[in-house]
Amino acid sequence: MRDAAGTIIKQLEPRAITPAPDGALSRFGGLSMKGLPAGEYELTLTVVDEAASRTIQLREPFAILPPARAQ
Repeated sequence: MRDAAGTIIKQLEPRAITPAPDGALSRFGGLSMKGLPAGEYELTLTVVDEAASRTIQLREPFAILPPARAQ
């Protein structure tokens, strides 16, 4: 995850995905956003398929909004 300046502020370390007994592949990961200030961010997901010698990278911009004011 990067902030608006492009600085990496959080990341998960790469690790291999072991196939399930039925051959299915899945991995779940989470990044806490606790304590991050309101602002613009970008989440980048990079998937490397070493068997097929292929890499896919997806980027998703998002914003953290300031807390709503009590009325």
